Amino acid sequence: MASLSNVGKDIAELHQATEALVRAVSSQLKTHALKYTEESEHGWQSLSSDVKSIKHSVEQCQSTLLLISGRLQCLQSSIELQEKIRRLQWAIDHVSLNEFNCRNSEGELLVSSTILRQVLMGFMCNNGSYIDMYFIGEQHHHRRITPEGQERFKEKLLYQIQSLIGFIPRIHTEGTKCSIWYE
Repeated sequence: MASLSNVGKDIAELHQATEALVRAVSSQLKTHALKYTEESEHGWQSLSSDVKSIKHSVEQCQSTLLLISGRLQCLQSSIELQEKIRRLQWAIDHVSLNEFNCRNSEGELLVSSTILRQVLMGFMCNNGSYIDMYFIGEQHHHRRITPEGQERFKEKLLYQIQSLIGFIPRIHTEGTKCSIWYE
């Protein structure tokens, strides 16, 4: 993906260089045109025609470069989407790595891989998942949600996701609601 972004930068630099070339050629031709104008009117018309032809060729090059740049951006987006899907499919296939026990808001014992599979499937559809109803219970009151239990669950889940997809997903907290997103 890095090479595609470099190609995009190269195209932008080529576009700028092409514009600079047009300005330089135009300036040179004007200088020579003044010299030829003194010699003959025919020389001026010939040079003017050459300048127009060069400008037209440069404009065609610029249009082609813009078209290539647009297609490269589409290609880059497609590759990034394929990489995301491949990464998430691998993670879904391996959700049992680093799994741990947790509880839902009713106090039922769950394995994190069950929750993680739902989260990853949501990521595939560009959706987030609420995770504030899960917690890791303390020994003496393991069936009640506590802020500490919720935080421990979130930390362990983030570690598990990071070990599967290679980065920490985005956490969004609004009031008491906490959701997790791919990006």
